[in-house]
Amino acid sequence: MTAHGRGEGPAAPHPELLDRLLAAVRGRAPAAESFWRRCRRVRVTLDGGRPARASESVTEEVALRALVGGRAGFAAAGRAGRDDAGGDAREAGLAAADADDREGERWERLAGLVEGAVAAATGGPAAGFGLAPAAPPTPVSIFDPALAGSGARHVARLAQRLSAALGDAGGTGDAPGTMSVEVQDISVALHNTAGARAGYRKTVLCLSWDAPRGAGGASRGPAGVALAVSTLDAALRELGRRQDAPAAPRSRHWRPPAKRLRVILGPAAVAVFARALAAAACGRRAAASAPAPGAPRFDPALTLWDDATIDGAAQSAPWDAEGVPSRRTALVRGGAIVGALHDLQSAARTRAATSASARRAWLRPPAPRPSNIIVDGGARDLADLLADIGEGVVVLRLAGAPDAGGGYFLPATLAYRVKNGVAAGPAANFALRGNLLRDFSSLAGLSREVAWAGGDVLAPYLAVDGLEVVHWG
Repeated sequence: MTAHGRGEGPAAPHPELLDRLLAAVRGRAPAAESFWRRCRRVRVTLDGGRPARASESVTEEVALRALVGGRAGFAAAGRAGRDDAGGDAREAGLAAADADDREGERWERLAGLVEGAVAAATGGPAAGFGLAPAAPPTPVSIFDPALAGSGARHVARLAQRLSAALGDAGGTGDAPGTMSVEVQDISVALHNTAGARAGYRKTVLCLSWDAPRGAGGASRGPAGVALAVSTLDAALRELGRRQDAPAAPRSRHWRPPAKRLRVILGPAAVAVFARALAAAACGRRAAASAPAPGAPRFDPALTLWDDATIDGAAQSAPWDAEGVPSRRTALVRGGAIVGALHDLQSAARTRAATSASARRAWLRPPAPRPSNIIVDGGARDLADLLADIGEGVVVLRLAGAPDAGGGYFLPATLAYRVKNGVAAGPAANFALRGNLLRDFSSLAGLSREVAWAGGDVLAPYLAVDGLEVVHWG
């Protein structure tokens, strides 16, 4: 079955290839799963609002997982390079078989996946799980015809439109000094011997930029992926409501005193902690870190979800990477840890149910990973949270991540001072230090306003009393 989301064009899987792989392994493995994915990327960089660089590339992979004697084996083949209308795909033997003279050669290369998967299963880990049966997809809109099949010229025009929208959102009309826009056109297909036939096509629009001089009193360098969504409309909507550091007269950067302060974390800073919580909820880590009776709880206002069913979100999909229909899973509700993320294998090991959280890295077997991480907003406006501050700091971006035990030392890379509820210029040369479990056990408030951070976390502004500020840099 192929998913056709709202506004979605046809997926482009290779059903003959996947079925042929399953037929080849039949008799040697009682259960097997074949997988195919292709991603075409077009990237354009603007410098001063004008196109400066462009590139086009494609990656493609085919994988086979076989269950033999209660053990799982995996093998994969892939290629990466320039997009030249599929010529290098044929050379690599990853395109669907056709009737030309090289059909036998291409199939011989792919047949090696059968030998590799079966051989890996003989010494592989105990499986203890079955494959996903056939199931209808979860309806989700993740395909934009305006992005699919884009060439460099079209992406350059999109980049200029998005750059102008970002300048308008900042209130200054200034476009970012440098902005990169990447359009990904992704096709996925999965077949297995339990009857599942999952396939879909999605688009992803990734943006990264630096700030024009003067924003927050200083310029800053490129920030990596600052936003990723599945549709152009979603990107324009997010840029329109984005709140970055307020413009301030040029001044020296303020270094906060090295003590405990009230700190407001912006959505991108909240995302650093949300990703750590979601990662701790995955598979074996979730079982190992399951809270004992009386274990520390977070503030009752904190609720965290994993949700792969959000229209327009970059990590959404109708199925996970094992063909299980996508769903929404509560991880933290009312401050209590209530859920975990599992694929079929980790669910079997922990005697739990899958949460449809299987994801696949390049040429890797499926493993439990977060999709879209959602932190519920609160009941207060951001302006109210700011008004409560006599002296403090708003941290919009942090570098690094908490460790497995929740401890953290995170330098602030974009922040501003707040004095008597009013922005009072840029803040720099400091870091936040503490422990996630302790510091998030009592929050001063969460904003109604929420925004996407990167391509995976939707979060509000979050006020925390008594965060430890230390000098750094």
